Amino acid sequence: MISTLKALHLSLKLNTTKIYAGQGIGIVVELYYSGNNPLYINVSFPIVFSSSTPCGTQKLVGFKVFKGYYTIENISMAKPLYFYKPSEYYYCPVIFAVTQYKLLPMSDEIQLIYNGRLQATMHDVLMASLNGYWIGSNFTYFQPGIYTVEAVDYFNQTVLAYFTVL
Repeated sequence: MISTLKALHLSLKLNTTKIYAGQGIGIVVELYYSGNNPLYINVSFPIVFSSSTPCGTQKLVGFKVFKGYYTIENISMAKPLYFYKPSEYYYCPVIFAVTQYKLLPMSDEIQLIYNGRLQATMHDVLMASLNGYWIGSNFTYFQPGIYTVEAVDYFNQTVLAYFTVL
């Protein structure tokens, strides 16, 4: 039998490791569950992870991007970049009331359940294509240097990847 944590595979993929200023970077974060039986997670409030949008996501994964080279040891000191204008108002999609998450076996699919009733089924995957970030009310393309991408999941797994802007 596979232990629960060993059956949870967090992956972070970048479409490239080098771009020029003005070009975009593609990011894919996925949580794959390789267990043979569904995995149930009881929660007392909805889980909302950070993503490239101001609304976040109810998936069990999230990601942030930081300017500079960081490791697991020092990333907590880093300041994440904003990929949306922070001073704006945004209309976000509904956040489902959730009392339980169900990870479906041998897949990246999760089900959001409220008091035994299925609210939604979705892939536990985030995808983004980014070419810059916001500093206050000003948008700037990625500037030359190294950037760190941090993927995280509900189970406290973390994966880092790096890209360079030339």
